[in-house]
Amino acid sequence: MSTTTTNLSLNEPSYNQTSPTWDQPLNSNTTILDAAFGNTTSIALTSSNVTLTSSQLQVMQVKFTGSISANIIITIPAIGGRWTFTNATSGAYTVTIASAGAGTSVVAPQGYSTLMFSDGTNIVLADGGVISGGNLATLNVSGNSVLGATGTTTINVGGKLTLSTTTSQVSLALNNIAETVTVSGVGATGTINYDITTQSVLYYNVAATSNFTLNFRASSGTTLNSALAVGQAVTVAFLNSNGSTGYYNNAITVDGASVTPKWINGSAPTTGYSNSIDTYTYTIIKTASATYTVLATLAKFA
Repeated sequence: MSTTTTNLSLNEPSYNQTSPTWDQPLNSNTTILDAAFGNTTSIALTSSNVTLTSSQLQVMQVKFTGSISANIIITIPAIGGRWTFTNATSGAYTVTIASAGAGTSVVAPQGYSTLMFSDGTNIVLADGGVISGGNLATLNVSGNSVLGATGTTTINVGGKLTLSTTTSQVSLALNNIAETVTVSGVGATGTINYDITTQSVLYYNVAATSNFTLNFRASSGTTLNSALAVGQAVTVAFLNSNGSTGYYNNAITVDGASVTPKWINGSAPTTGYSNSIDTYTYTIIKTASATYTVLATLAKFA
């Protein structure tokens, strides 16, 4: 009586069972092994979940195509193996590879080929999760590293970039840098929220209509206190346009709480400059939780 192997379903005939036709199971197994090292199973997806058979997985690559209109789960049998899953679908939905063994699953990123491994229960990235959909989850470099070394290559960092420091060299060397300037077509008045995660320079290019308060925060939904660690600082600039009357920044708050800045030369301004662009710079140093030292300057440009 013949049996089949657990993962690739290769034929295992009992002793002397196939004599003299031993070549039949041997050739069948050879065909399966050949497919496992080179063939592709193509699956057209729409909106329904799909359960693959063992025979569909006797390949090296499983390719998903079609315009999908729902998140789709692809379930493979509870077998071990390694496959390249290529998500060539279109549509703003996900394709997830899961096991009938009910363990962990992995999303196959759209537009990429991803190598995955199954132990019969869990689906995991065969590369240990370092690369997924063109994204580096973790990158540790022991030597020197050059990013964007040729041409006009752009490196995009979606979150915060933290550079490790040493006592023997500077943390960052740049040939040049471009800072974001927000040009606001209104005149300064009342309380102005300055979101430090949005810009480095905020320019009000219409003449102010009254003295004004600047409230520094990370963003409308995030406090500066939560975005900035103790011992960190941020420096920003506010450009205020004045007409014939010299209005000025007469109060500063951080996350809505009043802070008294330390002004250059020890004197806080009591008026602005008429017919000029008054440029304020603020270095905000977090010294403890919700506690700041603010160094401020005012310069006239006319």
